[in-house]
Amino acid sequence: MNIKVIKLDSLKNIDELVDSSFNGTAFCYKYFLKLHKVEDILCALEEEKMIAFMPLFIKNNELLQSTMYVPYGGPIFLFNEDNYRRSFIMKRKIVDKFCKYLTDNLSSLCFSFDVQTLDIIPCVRNKLIPEVRYTYKIDLRKPIEEIYQRFGGDRKKDIKRAKRANLLVIEDKEINFFDIEKALVWEKNYGNESSANFVKEYLKESIKLNRGTCFIAKANNNVVGGIAVTWDKRNCYIMHSHYDKSLDIGIITNLYYYLIKYLKDNKLVEYLDFEGSVFPEIEQWNLSFGAKQYIYFNFYWQKEHNEEIFSELYDYGSKNIE
Repeated sequence: MNIKVIKLDSLKNIDELVDSSFNGTAFCYKYFLKLHKVEDILCALEEEKMIAFMPLFIKNNELLQSTMYVPYGGPIFLFNEDNYRRSFIMKRKIVDKFCKYLTDNLSSLCFSFDVQTLDIIPCVRNKLIPEVRYTYKIDLRKPIEEIYQRFGGDRKKDIKRAKRANLLVIEDKEINFFDIEKALVWEKNYGNESSANFVKEYLKESIKLNRGTCFIAKANNNVVGGIAVTWDKRNCYIMHSHYDKSLDIGIITNLYYYLIKYLKDNKLVEYLDFEGSVFPEIEQWNLSFGAKQYIYFNFYWQKEHNEEIFSELYDYGSKNIE
């Protein structure tokens, strides 16, 4: 097995590779990588055939993949798992080699594993420090009636309130009404704020490639909320949202419910991914939709004083969703 870096522009079929992989995500599509100015792809090859790759979100000799902006990453595997033992061994070897390359060539690392890549032993053996994280997903393969029945009582009341208020939800493919500035307000307190121009370009490209869309909610002909989503072959991810907090008419609940029906009607994906949270308030919110918890890991490493990372983990603070 050989490990080498290949330029993104030389990979003509990277989107097809992502879709053919059992763990490829929307955050490895070429347009997404281009917007993040990713140039290098770390690849594993066996007899010149690519068997795995990992986009390198590098800046100033650091691998910086904030889960706020790039929720799932790590290696993308390009072989099937029909032979479990063989695929297990291959994945472990690939992750080990990738970790060795990254720690030999970079000064620090921060990246996540997608929810299906749970073997963290090679990372730990290479002194990467794992942080447990969770996301919450709704199985869209189930009938809409069953999905609705799993909603908590408060969410069902939201839907009734919205109906009484004549809340209207419509798709906003031109991004004429989705308020990106409002959707980014909370980021000022949680990590580096995205620019509105970047988010708009990201959403525009997602929509153009039929890999995302926006929905807005209107009451009395006024826009009172919106959500922006993107998807890959299996999952739809809720990326941004905003709503008028002065109105108690179930705005976000109804946007989510409309999205669920939209995804099912168009047979787009198998799961709706709430795109993770370690804030207790958000976890309870996600669970109130009948979503199921899935574990994933974020990894940290730095060449100097690596042990100091432990003191910074699991300090999630609080985030009020009201």
